[in-house]
Amino acid sequence: MQAGQSLYQIDPATYQTNYDSAKGELAKSEAAAAIAHLTVKRYVPLVGTKYISQQEYDQAIADAR
Repeated sequence: MQAGQSLYQIDPATYQTNYDSAKGELAKSEAAAAIAHLTVKRYVPLVGTKYISQQEYDQAIADAR
């Protein structure tokens, strides 16, 4: 054993798989958040004219958070 010599090497495949999976989940969550915010935007005029219930509107707001 010499100074500077590696004692071991970590296989990056496991970490890459976890990283790729996390990136996929992040993209999925971001898409769901965008849809939830658009739903709230669409519901604003509808709740004022009673085309949707206050409960549906409140649920859309909760989903967007």
